[in-house]
Amino acid sequence: MHRRYGGLFRTKEPIAGELFHVGDPALIEQMFRWKPEAYEVAEPRELMEPAVGRESLLLLDGQRHLRMRKLMLPAFHGEAIAGYSELIQRITDAAIDGWTVGETIQTRSVAQEITMSVIIEAVFGITDPRRIAEFKFHLPRLTSVNPAVLLFQRDLGPRSPWGRFLRHRDRVDAMLYEEIRNRRDRGLESESFDVLTMLMAARDEAGSPLTDKELRDELITLLLAGHETTATSIGWAFERLLRTPAAKDRLVDELQAGAGGEYLDAVIKETLRVRPVVTEVFRSPTGPVELGGYRFEAGQQLCVAIAIVQLDPKLFAPDSELFRPERFLNGTTGDPYTWVPFGGGVRRCIGAAFAQLEMKVVIEAILSRARLEVSNPKSEKPRFRGVTVLPSRGGEALVRSVMPSRSATPRLSVPAG
Repeated sequence: MHRRYGGLFRTKEPIAGELFHVGDPALIEQMFRWKPEAYEVAEPRELMEPAVGRESLLLLDGQRHLRMRKLMLPAFHGEAIAGYSELIQRITDAAIDGWTVGETIQTRSVAQEITMSVIIEAVFGITDPRRIAEFKFHLPRLTSVNPAVLLFQRDLGPRSPWGRFLRHRDRVDAMLYEEIRNRRDRGLESESFDVLTMLMAARDEAGSPLTDKELRDELITLLLAGHETTATSIGWAFERLLRTPAAKDRLVDELQAGAGGEYLDAVIKETLRVRPVVTEVFRSPTGPVELGGYRFEAGQQLCVAIAIVQLDPKLFAPDSELFRPERFLNGTTGDPYTWVPFGGGVRRCIGAAFAQLEMKVVIEAILSRARLEVSNPKSEKPRFRGVTVLPSRGGEALVRSVMPSRSATPRLSVPAG
């Protein structure tokens, strides 16, 4: 459709209905510069509200969205997230310690375990293994629901798809509200610097704190959106690296030499370019608007086509579909309207810096300790699940060797007898 009609075209889909896809950087810039009151998020609301709640930052519009964003931004400032590197490293090392030489792993599944643990500890400061295990059991069952279940809600009992979803959500809600109560009882003067503490201490311009319902919806948003997408991006990074030996070897060599930071950043940017986890973000104008020579009415659904613009051969020549991290070296950061994996404007992903930090630490930790190879040389196809795009075999990799972690206790040799 893009090749035939250019940077603005229409589709009609069974569930989403009429959509207008925008893949022209100039028009994307225009959309990202719309004022908050000029548009709403529209279509994703029906799919996401049952899980994240109507107070979620992802679903709020206009001034309500700006208020919530201002309250949450301090928790994701560069200085605030820098301290999480050690936590991410520790959890990643623990995951690698469980690998055995010769086994086949799914790097996306490994990353899901890591990012889930990180987000639970970083958001709540929870270290109780039993509590972490309970969150890990219920939360994935909120993200793996078929979109049709969320649209056509039928509770036919605990074994029905919607019934199972409701019961897992109710249990997660109970745990979230319990954590909020416990934190209020302990007070906010503790030495804890997790996200929950920062959100509970936040005050808006009127001096009002977040309500328990607002806290719940933002916490579940961070838990669900903050681990699933990052884990998938890590899986894609290994899927692409292992099938691009020159890039993998260069990265490993530079990491071993202690000079791999710039190239690792380029690997992450190129992964997010060629395999964006979310392929479109939505805008629905609240009044008539002109875009690309066409008039759109209030309520019509326009999509910034992330995958289209980031793979456009005119913008990323030569070989726009090839994995070439060198594109982002020598100070090249990517045009703000051709590299948009985190969206843009006032709705740009609030956790973008955290996600990139997590990708950086996890990828470096794994490549520094393990030698991975592809178990199947054929590239993994992008596969939709809900609103995200996954590697079809989960970023499958064969473990050829594993080095002990620096924090591992050395094994002592005890003489016989």
